[in-house]
Amino acid sequence: MRWWPAAVLVLLIVAPWSALPLPGLLDGPVGSPGSLQLLATCLLFGALATGYDLLLGRTGLLSFGHALYFAAGSYATNMFLLEAGLPFAAAAVLGVCSGAALALVLGSVSLRVTGIGFSMVTLAFAQAGSILVSRDPGGFTGGEEGRAAPAELLPSWLVGIDHTANLYWIALAYLVLTLAVVHRAVRSPTGRVWEGI
Repeated sequence: MRWWPAAVLVLLIVAPWSALPLPGLLDGPVGSPGSLQLLATCLLFGALATGYDLLLGRTGLLSFGHALYFAAGSYATNMFLLEAGLPFAAAAVLGVCSGAALALVLGSVSLRVTGIGFSMVTLAFAQAGSILVSRDPGGFTGGEEGRAAPAELLPSWLVGIDHTANLYWIALAYLVLTLAVVHRAVRSPTGRVWEGI
């Protein structure tokens, strides 16, 4: 049974070149831009689910804050790109660091309680983030619609329907990296302590 992760990875690697239709699952061939965009979204949700598995599956702590940290990184990247005028790569790195820093700060507060209290604290932070975004203070978030970055500020290999496969590759790399980090963390001595919580 240890062969199946490698088999799934091989299938995900060959997917962008596949002309195979999957009626009922995908609207067109697997390698079409629309299908690749849907698959990329699924890969991102898979990475988020891996984080939930680490927290809920290993420690038994139910968090409602995951989307907040993911959104904080996205909004921060957008602000660094549009407001600070940084190049895309620098804005993306700073955005990821901002989301991680917020997770570290709010996580340290949330971990002071356990059980249902932990869930309620993370829910409160998530709701506060949602309200902050919807009220759009200073025009930084764009409210419920968000703020789109102009195509000229993004690398050309990320813009347009012709480059959907590149987004797929980024999402696949993100999932593989997340799985590798979680796998290593769970197998570490600290991971064994998490399972004992």
